[in-house]
Amino acid sequence: MSQRSTLSATAVREMVDEGRCVSLGEARPNRRCSLIYSKADDRYFVVVQDISNWAVVTVLPLWMWKNGDLSESSPQADEARRLALEPRSRQRKRRKFGHQSRQQTGLFRRRR
Repeated sequence: MSQRSTLSATAVREMVDEGRCVSLGEARPNRRCSLIYSKADDRYFVVVQDISNWAVVTVLPLWMWKNGDLSESSPQADEARRLALEPRSRQRKRRKFGHQSRQQTGLFRRRR
C-alpha cells in the first residue's frame, strides 16, 4: 500500500466500510471490487476485498485496472471523487444497533 498511495490500509478500509466508494461488482474467485479516490494522492484506486472476511487483498491504481470503460473521466470516477471529498457530516450515516437505538424503539424498557 505504501508503495502506491499515501493512504494507510486502515484509511482505505474505513472509506470502503463507510460507503465512500463506488462498487465495481464482484470478480472471481470471491472478490469484491470498489473504486475510491484519494485526495492526498489526487488519484483513483481500485480496492479488491475478499468476500468471505472483507479483508483488503490489494489496492490497484486505476491505470492498472483493465476492466471495462473505467477511467478518470467516467461517471464512476466522478462519484468516487464526490464521495471522498464530501464532508462526513453530510454523508448518509449508517445506523448501528446500539444502546440508543434500543431506547428509541422501546425495547428493554424497565419494568415497574
